[in-house]
This record gives sequence, C-alpha cells and structure tokens, in this order.
Amino acid sequence: MRVQCPRRVLLIAVAVAANAGCATPADVARRGPDMEPQVAHDRATPPVGEGSGGEVPAGEVSAGGASVAGATTSGRPRDLIDVSTADPLHEHQPVTALALDPDGSLVSEQLVASTAFTQCLPSWNVDSAAPFKVEIRTRPQGSDLWTPWLLIGDWGVAQRPAEVVTACDEARIAVDILEASSPQDRAQLRFTACGPSPLPPGAVRASVAFTDERLLEERVAAASAEPWPLPVQLSVPARTQRAAGEDIGHRVCSPTSVAMVAAFHGRRVPTRTMANTLLDPHFNIYGNWNRAVQGAFTHGVPGRLVRLSSWQSVADYLKAGRPLIASIRAAPGELRGAPYEKTAGHLLVITGLGLGGVVLVNDPAAAWPGVVPRRYMRDDMEQVWFRNGGVAYALDAPTGVSP
Repeated sequence: MRVQCPRRVLLIAVAVAANAGCATPADVARRGPDMEPQVAHDRATPPVGEGSGGEVPAGEVSAGGASVAGATTSGRPRDLIDVSTADPLHEHQPVTALALDPDGSLVSEQLVASTAFTQCLPSWNVDSAAPFKVEIRTRPQGSDLWTPWLLIGDWGVAQRPAEVVTACDEARIAVDILEASSPQDRAQLRFTACGPSPLPPGAVRASVAFTDERLLEERVAAASAEPWPLPVQLSVPARTQRAAGEDIGHRVCSPTSVAMVAAFHGRRVPTRTMANTLLDPHFNIYGNWNRAVQGAFTHGVPGRLVRLSSWQSVADYLKAGRPLIASIRAAPGELRGAPYEKTAGHLLVITGLGLGGVVLVNDPAAAWPGVVPRRYMRDDMEQVWFRNGGVAYALDAPTGVSP
C-alpha cells in the first residue's frame, strides 16, 4: 500500500515464507536463485558415502594450486584484500567510516560514485551474535534529496514486520540489490542492531558495487575482444548439491558453492549445515547474495560481493588464491557442456582459466563429485555471467592464512 509522505514512499509487505508451498516473490522468480537447472545430462550417480558431504578432495579433481588445511581465525571482521578494484564497468568501494547516529544505528560515510549508477550491490561481514538489519539509501544525480532508507537485508531476524520499506519512486530493492529508476550518484548504508545494544563500529566491514546497467551490453561486447589472461588454476574441493538430500538438493547451488570455497580456505562445513546458515527465511530461498557472504563469515570465511566484466579481473582474483562463486543464468543450449540444458538462476565456482578461452569451474549441479569439475568456454560464460551482471562472491582466507 501507499502512504502519504514527502517522497511518496511505497511500503511493500514482505510475506514470510514458512514453507516451500508459499508463493515465490516476483523478484525471486525473475532471478531464480534457487531454481533447479533443468534437463540433467550426467549419466550415472554413484553412491556417496555417508558423511562425505558429496565431496572429492581437491587433489583428486584438479592439478593446480593447493588447498588450505588447519586455518584459524578470530572470527572478527577485517579489511578484505582489494584484488581487482579497476573493473571497466563495475566500481567497488569499501566502507571506511561508520558513525553512531542518535537512534543507535551505524551509518556509513557517503559513498560517492565516480560516474552515475543505476544499480548498487552492497555486502557486509558483521560480527554480532545479536540480530541486525541493513538499510541503504541513494541520492539521485543532480539532486540534494536522498531516497528514504530501504531495507536490503538482515540477520538473525526470524520474522520481519508486516510492512517494511523496500521501494520508493527513485529506487527499489530486488531481493538483495538496489535498482534505481534514474541515475544515482552516491549511497549510504545503515546497520541497526535488533536489540538493546548498538553494534560497535569495529564489528562491521562492508562495501558496495556501483553499476550503470545502461552500459552493460557495450561492455560485454568489448570483453569478448580483450586478450585472454595467462592460465591459472586453483584446487577447489568438488561437491555436488545433490548430496544435500532430495528435499533441498535441487535448490542449494549457492550453499554448496560456498562450502566448496570454504573448504579450499580450510573451513570444512557440511553442505546441509551451510544451507541452514544461508537460508533466507523471508523469501524461502538459499541464493540471497548478501546472506551468502555474511553466512560464510559466520563460519570463519570473510568475503564480499563483487561484479566483474573483464577476464583480467577474474584472473587477478584467481592469482591471489581466491576462487570466485559466479551467479549465472542460461537460456537453452547457451552453456555448452553444462549438466543442464538451461537455468533461470544458478551459482558455480570459477576455479581457473585454461588455454584458448577455457574457463575451469566446479559446477555443483553435476550428478556426482567426480564430474563437478567442468570446462566451459569463454564466449558462453560471457553470455551467461557477464551479460547477466557479473555478480560473484569473493571469499577470502581466514585471518593469518594464505591460500
């Protein structure tokens, strides 16, 4: 419903999906983060031993790099390594200052984009045992007025109020990303504890990625003409999402991918445990992007969301020992060699770049761990990943551990 206020804020009721039979919100259906890739092509599914988590050790599935074991971390947020901040399309900015406002919330500095943006993708690692929520606001280009604060995420909140502010005339929250109806020039984040004590500033690390979607098609075309980077490969343990169980195995590509990269960084977490951590109780999905990086952090693996449109940017992360969890969408036949014909939304792990435009991945949709490692082609990945936004989870090694 609408209420009368200076900026005509639209209050959107968010229904809590208490079970799988609840209706899927339109934004979730559009992106399809939990939708099962269709028409599986893997032949047989050999039995997976109980307790294996459907995993094959890294050394048995790829030849490069080395996985990490015995990692330790204090569990507190830390400044993440800026591996590739100069992407040709997407601009990444860290939050460098947080101030306590009179209401007890932590408010970031104004994050001013170098050029106008139409989308803003935030992410965070918050060290808090208490529930909290995260809001975002932006300022239209050429205006002195800000949008209202829009709820973009929370943690430990079992049920939201009947009405929460997620949209206004200038912008809306599409599950986990802000989409603007007109160009914006800056953003702010606000972190609020859902309890009597405020969050301490040292408990929060956050960043945003600015994107002008109007330039996406032009940028994808330019990426296809760029030189291919030198080969690089990381040994990421392979897991299949099907090992999580028949009830959720078709929905947990995101938790399975996060668990694979966590294991690479020395944190072995059962896939089903990771799925329970990442589940968004409000939309009943496992593929909420900002919950994925916060959930990984609760298991000792810090990270942030990035958006990429250059294979050199991808290579920079891989050379730094950081596999990327890529969010893709594929039309029928668009991703050759995949264990599915099409997918309305899927996540997989990019583990390396080979010769001749080969992209090495661990695709959790494969029927069994031995066929999780895949070789996809550059042209296909540019269509299913770069053209669909280039979103990735960039998870880092725990404190004091080098991958």
